Amino acid sequence: MDPQNIYDFVVIGGGASGFFGAINLARRGFSVLILEKFQKVLSKLAISGGGRCNVTHHQFDPQKLKDNYPRGQKALLGPFHKFGPLQMIEWLKSAGVELKVELDGRMFPITNSSSTIIECFTKEAQKSGVIIEKGIDAEQILISDPYVEVITNKGSFFGKNLLIATGSNKHMWEILEKLGHTVIKPVPSLFALNTPHSIFNEISGISLKEATLKFGKHSFKGPLLFTHFGLSGPTALKLSSFAALEFEKAGYKASLLLDMLPDISEKDLLDYFMHEKQTLNQIHCGLPKRLWELVISSLKLDRYKPLSHIPKIEKQKLVDALKKSEILMEGKTTHKDEFVTAGGVDLNEVYFSNMQSKLFDKLYFAGEVLNIDGITGGFNFQSAWSTSFLVASDKSPS
Repeated sequence: MDPQNIYDFVVIGGGASGFFGAINLARRGFSVLILEKFQKVLSKLAISGGGRCNVTHHQFDPQKLKDNYPRGQKALLGPFHKFGPLQMIEWLKSAGVELKVELDGRMFPITNSSSTIIECFTKEAQKSGVIIEKGIDAEQILISDPYVEVITNKGSFFGKNLLIATGSNKHMWEILEKLGHTVIKPVPSLFALNTPHSIFNEISGISLKEATLKFGKHSFKGPLLFTHFGLSGPTALKLSSFAALEFEKAGYKASLLLDMLPDISEKDLLDYFMHEKQTLNQIHCGLPKRLWELVISSLKLDRYKPLSHIPKIEKQKLVDALKKSEILMEGKTTHKDEFVTAGGVDLNEVYFSNMQSKLFDKLYFAGEVLNIDGITGGFNFQSAWSTSFLVASDKSPS
């Protein structure tokens, strides 16, 4: 077969990494074709951050930035040095988009609308000459000289190079495995923790500014939200991300330890109770009132009795309840704005200087198709920007 149209780069995937990679390739003079399975592109950008699009994070130190990735920490260090959050901010600014930073470090467009980023990418793609074909589902990839053939539901497309940016796509992973690449088994990451038998489900909507949640070797401190089904908020989501493989292996049944007062030791807390003369109804240790009352009632303590009249053994039970409550996790709930998977193409089979496959010199990867995932806060998008930018960083059309 003698193809009529051969692009410098065919990009499979019209999401964040696919679009960003295509734009930067086209800016360097490459002819680029994006193949998107659905009729809508950039769909994940649209719902990110509750429709505001959490573009990146205000962490400019690559060493600290990489620590937000349970998988991919070592591999991403180089890419972050070349194109990190600061470079992404400047890239968007040059395209007419200003970002703002929130107290927790997350960064959003000043418009507070995902459409700002989508319109920016769409405009830049059009301006740089990127061709977009929608409703195209890749079925097979053939890599040979002098080009790559992508066989789809609507015929074949040809490129001198191929960029895979399909995110967590089971079908594409199967195609890549047939080519010879190793795919690490995908499992869910970044999810809320279901605790159907926990007493804390009674106080849905209550949150803690600081709490420590532990499971096995994993322990994280930060904001925690009690919901009607279990635990959510940054701390629970971070734990789910770093412990994704262990949770999956355990069938999402696990014993969690909750410390509601992480800034005071058990010894000091007990000492405080031993010397306090007020009643339990008069103190609450800085905890939300509903939470404090729930803990007191669960221990069947008399809230109107002075602490000096409460036996030490009962005070120790209170300390244990506050510092190491055991909560049984029985399942997971996908976080409403995040669709993140642990697993993907083995990072040992990719050159992270330019995201080229070590097996095929015409094949490149970017984004979550790789065994890379980050916690919530703009980190997954940043790894998408960094990896896709590198594909175009050191090449010129032949």
